[in-house]
Amino acid sequence: MGSGFSRIPDIWQPMKKSDVCAAARRKPAASKLTRARAEADILEALHRTLSDKEIDRVLARGLDVLDDAGRTRLFAGLGKDTRAVLRAVLERDSKLRAAHPARPGKEKVRQEWEALRSEWDDCIAESGLEDGKYVCQDEDWEPPYLDTGGVCDDLEQIAHGMRDVLDRVWDEGLDPDFSFARAIEEAAEAIGAGLDVADVVEPPHFGRESTACLLVARVHDARDLLRAVRERRGRMSAVVNRQPDSPDHFSPTPLPW
Repeated sequence: MGSGFSRIPDIWQPMKKSDVCAAARRKPAASKLTRARAEADILEALHRTLSDKEIDRVLARGLDVLDDAGRTRLFAGLGKDTRAVLRAVLERDSKLRAAHPARPGKEKVRQEWEALRSEWDDCIAESGLEDGKYVCQDEDWEPPYLDTGGVCDDLEQIAHGMRDVLDRVWDEGLDPDFSFARAIEEAAEAIGAGLDVADVVEPPHFGRESTACLLVARVHDARDLLRAVRERRGRMSAVVNRQPDSPDHFSPTPLPW
């Protein structure tokens, strides 16, 4: 007697043992959000349960014991800049490490620059506090005064740190709206602003480090101007050269640089 179930559709055919094993080994790809949450949970647990020294040791040991396959998987999940820096740091060949030393990545430079900017602003703000460290009073009967020399000395120390990273900041566009010349002008006006003290020992002055930063800024301004001139000249040449029959058509003489 015939039956409507004489043939089992392909979709219901039993899976082979090899197919079952392969399916068990496959894991769904983790989304970036899931991975970021998992990493945040790990970091939170580490900071909650281990000291900073222990975390540093775990990180260094974990990276050191990774084989090539593990490093490849690690690099695949990192950004381009982070990957390049870490690859240089983990380079096993001492000769290659010496020939191509790892330099701070873009985000590290950005972090240092933002910290220096914050220190600069905090120093100026401190100079405007009546109970701040820059308001001095030599004797009880003498009026208080603002030690502008002390303010500028501290700003000079900050400028020294700025000078170390200024080239990277400008070259990589980490703070495109920043102007060191404007920062100096604003600082000169803001130091001690709002204070009600009897005397200012001396007007604000800026020394070698601030001057060096200003010179670096001027060099980059000149480069930017030259780049803009070249780009503008290139656009003008492209527009004119697209119209060879125009009476205004010409082949401009190359610039000397």
